[in-house]
Amino acid sequence: MSHVLVIENAYLFAEYLKDIVTMAGAGSVEIATTQSAAIAAANEQKPNLIMSDVHLDEGNGVAAVGDIILNHGEMPIIFITGTKLERASCPHGSIILQKPVTPNAILAAINEAVM
Repeated sequence: MSHVLVIENAYLFAEYLKDIVTMAGAGSVEIATTQSAAIAAANEQKPNLIMSDVHLDEGNGVAAVGDIILNHGEMPIIFITGTKLERASCPHGSIILQKPVTPNAILAAINEAVM
């Protein structure tokens, strides 16, 4: 896993995820806080893994991920949300974690996603 895109509007949680994926071996991590910023970040550097919240202050994480996949092809996706999320609304093969979430659960999801 070289480049990870974290789509999360809560600053502290985004930094928490960045620390965990860095510890897990990510070469670089980009944080985007809005749907449009996430799409722009993916266009600048294609991610090898996306970790996304669902509800953002501006836009929607599921829609952002959908646009990124449309433009760049399939990639591992992990949604981390405080909202109950229907699997049908997520790209096929997405992993869904419910907040609050432990570092071990995040690391296990990363291992599952990239294997």
